Amino acid sequence: MELVRQSALYHLCGAALRGVDSAASKSMLAAWLGAVWRWLCRQYDRSLLRRVVKWESTLDAKLPESVFGSLLDLLLSLPDRILHGSMVGTVFQNFASRWTVILLGFTSLVLLSVPYENWNNYYALYLLMAAFVLLMLSHERRLSLREIGFWPLLFVLLTFASASGFWSRFPGESSRFFAFALSCALAVLICVHAADTPEKLTRILLFIALGLLICCGYGLWQRIDGIEPNAHYTDLSANANMPGRVYSFFDNPNSFAIIPVLFGPVMLAMVCYSPKLWQRLVFALAFLLSAVCLIMTYTRGAWVAWLVSIFVFVLAVRPRLAPWLFGLGVVCFPLLPQSVLERFLTIFSGDSSINSRAPIYMAIVRLIKRNLLFGVGLGSTTLRRVVNTSGYYTGFAYFVHSHNQFTQIWGESGIFAMVSYVFATFFPVKRGIRAGADRGNEPVTRAAAVGGAAGLISAVLFGLTDYLWSYPRIMLLYWLLFGIMTAAVKLSRKTELE
Repeated sequence: MELVRQSALYHLCGAALRGVDSAASKSMLAAWLGAVWRWLCRQYDRSLLRRVVKWESTLDAKLPESVFGSLLDLLLSLPDRILHGSMVGTVFQNFASRWTVILLGFTSLVLLSVPYENWNNYYALYLLMAAFVLLMLSHERRLSLREIGFWPLLFVLLTFASASGFWSRFPGESSRFFAFALSCALAVLICVHAADTPEKLTRILLFIALGLLICCGYGLWQRIDGIEPNAHYTDLSANANMPGRVYSFFDNPNSFAIIPVLFGPVMLAMVCYSPKLWQRLVFALAFLLSAVCLIMTYTRGAWVAWLVSIFVFVLAVRPRLAPWLFGLGVVCFPLLPQSVLERFLTIFSGDSSINSRAPIYMAIVRLIKRNLLFGVGLGSTTLRRVVNTSGYYTGFAYFVHSHNQFTQIWGESGIFAMVSYVFATFFPVKRGIRAGADRGNEPVTRAAAVGGAAGLISAVLFGLTDYLWSYPRIMLLYWLLFGIMTAAVKLSRKTELE
């Protein structure tokens, strides 16, 4: 990296970029964009939105001091108390500390690269249970929930409760999804405690980058090899010029589109902040390949969510570039391929997919009205069975899920779980953006924090138009990113204390 910085080409490119930046900053376009930006900032300062953004949860601060929080911390610390000082803990602590992160990264690689027909959701649970055992064997790994926070903990507990026979209409179905929810909880817990240095965070993200290269590389191969348009995924009459939609290893193009939406921003952040040149090249290739595959999924909601996430990332780390990025997007929009433009415009003109949503939304509203507080039980198959057997759905297409993240959680686990999910996303994401915007933090910590936060924001936006967790492996990847962001926030707090 130092050789590159000392080269004549590096200095020449730097001088050219500074010249372009100087000329652009004095142009009429820059003056207009700057005026618009300042007006938007003034409106934001006076708005209710600013109060909401500044709002902090007092429950997160009170959790460690509460009886409930102390009891949970005591239960989580029991394995460490048993193993501490034992022969097993002493012999294997160094081995376990190193391999916990490697096994967690390998789990993410497996999640991203195993074909759908060969995948079993219990594979991830077995790997994470092994990683949890290694975490317990590592030195000074007493587990605590204070870094995870009150609202994610409440959401997990309500989710677990909704799988019980007392709560669920079909306990057998819900018990399967309990195992998947347990995998997500383990992923967050392991990531927050094992990724305790920037180097370990980088290692996990490199595994994810490798997984992206594999699954997106296969998606690109699908396009090159040729994939026929599928009437099950596309209204062929409204999208006559659109080619077949790639889906890689995920059986469904909408599910595959969630992968670049989640991990694209953190890959871009690591391109900007990774300390080593070879790592930046790996992350850059993963970001570009995932962006290309996202376009080829032809998933409209994912496109919009991804664009918002990139804007959020730039707004957090380089606010001055935000209006320029917005202007560039407006200028480049007409230059998109014809099939992409036509697909995007069907958001407004409509097609069979959009038109079929009305009876789906009405069905989930009817279900929620009759199960307002507690839902019908954990799992998309549980909700689907209740909808189909109760006569709530009157549409012609097969009912799979509610096509909305929030109503799906509400229908499965009740209003308290849905509200806790909103806050479990809102407060940690705010902390992630704040940690990423703080230039006093270590670069990798900033990248993981703000990249993870931007990815979760885009996923939530995409969740307004589709249900993200219809495939449990996608749900696990979502919470793995949450764990990475939370671990980065924990590292930033550690830096502040030092």
